Amino acid sequence: MFIVRALESLDPIAYGVDTVAEGAELRAVEIKRPILIFTSILPTEFRAAAEARLTPTFGDPFAIAAWCDANPHAEWQLAIDTGMHR
Repeated sequence: MFIVRALESLDPIAYGVDTVAEGAELRAVEIKRPILIFTSILPTEFRAAAEARLTPTFGDPFAIAAWCDANPHAEWQLAIDTGMHR
């Protein structure tokens, strides 16, 4: 949390987290900026992500469809894995 507080003065566009829980922690300390979840989330986590106003990243069309069905007006980002050995 201390790092996020220090970064706020730099006016970042958004923050990136690994899990829904990490994003929810940032919301709990009143971070208002967009928060992207960079790892895949399960459909069981969709509700918590939407309630915390987190933006998941998806690379799988089935996951995208499931998210959009569950949260028709919520944002998401397209993840494209180009690999580590491009």
